[in-house]
Amino acid sequence: HYTQFMVYDFDGDGRAELICKTAPGSKGSDGQYVSAAADDTSISSTDNSKDYRNSNGYVLSGPEYLTVFNGLTGKAIHTVYYNPNRNFGVGGSANYSSSWGDSYGNRGDRFLAAVAYLDGADKRPSAVMCRGYYPRAYLWAVGFDGSRLSTKWLHASTSKTAYSVTDAGGSTTSYTAKSCTSGSYGVQSYTMYSNGNHNLSVGDVDGDGCDEIIWGSAALDNDGRLLYSVGHGHGDAIHLGDLDPDRPGLELFDIHEEKKTYSWDLHDAATGEILFQGGNSGVDNGRGLAADIDADNRGYEFWSSDERNERSAQTGEVVGTSSVSVNFRVYWDGDLQDELLDGTKLDKWNGNGSSRLMTFYNYGSSSSCNSTKQTPNLQADILGDWREEVILWDASNRATLNIFTTNIPSDYRVTTLMHDHIYRLGVAWQQTAYNQPPHLGYYLPALFEEKPSSMKFSIAEGSALQQDATFTRPIA
Repeated sequence: HYTQFMVYDFDGDGRAELICKTAPGSKGSDGQYVSAAADDTSISSTDNSKDYRNSNGYVLSGPEYLTVFNGLTGKAIHTVYYNPNRNFGVGGSANYSSSWGDSYGNRGDRFLAAVAYLDGADKRPSAVMCRGYYPRAYLWAVGFDGSRLSTKWLHASTSKTAYSVTDAGGSTTSYTAKSCTSGSYGVQSYTMYSNGNHNLSVGDVDGDGCDEIIWGSAALDNDGRLLYSVGHGHGDAIHLGDLDPDRPGLELFDIHEEKKTYSWDLHDAATGEILFQGGNSGVDNGRGLAADIDADNRGYEFWSSDERNERSAQTGEVVGTSSVSVNFRVYWDGDLQDELLDGTKLDKWNGNGSSRLMTFYNYGSSSSCNSTKQTPNLQADILGDWREEVILWDASNRATLNIFTTNIPSDYRVTTLMHDHIYRLGVAWQQTAYNQPPHLGYYLPALFEEKPSSMKFSIAEGSALQQDATFTRPIA
């Protein structure tokens, strides 16, 4: 939960930078303290020999920084104060506040991060650094121009009805939220407060050419203002994509840990309109997955730990009753459907359950991450054949990464998945907190359906292919 790192080309020079939270004592690859990269004298003069950890290893006082590193050399380029600090202020050093909901450094030290094109796909992307998602929620948009980090805005949801946005000049505007989209049953909050997940997603869900931040049971517009609140509270898993290809726009499948609400819902990613919601109240629903596993059912299927039956994202009805894994989805074999990745096991839907394709652990003690969550180090189409690679660490020496790729031919040619805006940003945030798999911003099988050459796609791209844009292509 603590150190979220964003690796992306933030300044447009063709090389990625690394942006992450740092502190006194942090160093770049050249051995220099990151504080030396600050132009704020209160940072550059910090005491880098001081150890702020308490007897339990928590850091409840002292300065907190954000540093951008050169991706080629690893040297620190610029360091600023991390916002907000432990006592909800901007800049400076602060002691941990019990108003986070505890006094020992838990809820106030839950961090998330993402990359978002907040000004459009033709402008520089921003790093969005987030602090807190149980009660208070803060999202800080930061730009990098090649030499300096700068604030775009800071969103603060400080109660169930109140939030504020501080702009780049330090001017703060307060707002009151009066409703949510899930109705009155089990409503937790009308703002981002208490509505965050252990993960997040990013995409141009409203078709304005700029990315929004999908928080779980709420969403933030590209200018830092609240887009909507669903109100079902905190959750552990999130899946954004074109789950229903016959419905305009993108949909979000979210599961819920709060015991006063439904345990899952599927809603419109642009408006928060509830499409389906269900499951048992009074449970902590810890896992959930949306994936297109059944070629006989159009669109995605979704299921969760609380309700293991597979449901259709188009109708909400049960379309399968076999219990399969609830972790990652992955394109592996030659067809257009997802396979199921759970730890070091790769399975395929067979129409009545799943069959094992391979076990990665058999190759060099390959191991998954994050204990019971059993996630890969990374899952992404890094080689460009549109199927995805699975990257795991090797337990035999804890220093080796094992990269697995399919050896199964495919009859389909698909553009590299990294060309899709939703997918590429999904790879960027994939490692955040409780890792989640990336999804495409379009429905893959639709590319090969025999329809007239003028087709309407739901692609949240933010550039040439706007959401719901009509364009032509040859019939497959």
